[in-house]
Amino acid sequence: MIIIIALIVSQILFFLQLAAICRRNMYKSKKMILNKSECVDNEAVYTNGIKKILRNYINGSVLIGTTYIGMIPSHLLRNFLFRKICCMKLGRNVVIHYGVQVRAPWNISIGEGTIIGDKAILDGRNGLIIGDHVNFSTGVWIWTEQHDLNDSLFRCNNKGGSVIIGDRSWISCRTVILPRVNIGYGTVVAAGAVVTNDCENYGIYGGIPAKLIGRRSHELNYVFDGDCSMFF
Repeated sequence: MIIIIALIVSQILFFLQLAAICRRNMYKSKKMILNKSECVDNEAVYTNGIKKILRNYINGSVLIGTTYIGMIPSHLLRNFLFRKICCMKLGRNVVIHYGVQVRAPWNISIGEGTIIGDKAILDGRNGLIIGDHVNFSTGVWIWTEQHDLNDSLFRCNNKGGSVIIGDRSWISCRTVILPRVNIGYGTVVAAGAVVTNDCENYGIYGGIPAKLIGRRSHELNYVFDGDCSMFF
């Protein structure tokens, strides 16, 4: 009994700590402008010693906490914790499937009726906006920050930037979307594509790097109501 109580108390304390970290970072990031040209240089925030240890602890706590939430076997509970603990902005009827991983959740906004498939990675470090009634298939990775391969210290060097996903777009399985990309309204990104540039409305994109390979119908009226085939 003592062990069970200790585990419950430790979980409560961990979630309180996670909530405090997320809210603190949310307030700090309100000055951040989405679509900015400058990448958030996390390495410049702290220097070394105690501050570096603290930075690593904070980043690790957020990653572990959001990963843990993503594995909880309940849509309702996951959404509640992502909203209330992690400060993610979720519209009505959002479905986030099992196994999602999240970076900087306080900088992520997901619109009404959007479905996030299992094993997705959502990187909000430089801002991520996902529109209404968007469908993510399994294993979609979105990155808003990346290293400069030519930098001697392997820093970010303004290589990152926000990502915006337009309403009623469909991002298919195992796709990768890199920083500073805008996906247009009703756009389809085919399975396995790597998106490095903006995608226009109603376009169908595929390949590495993704290129326009077709056009989608402009008559898109479907609405996702939050129903999902799997309870978990």
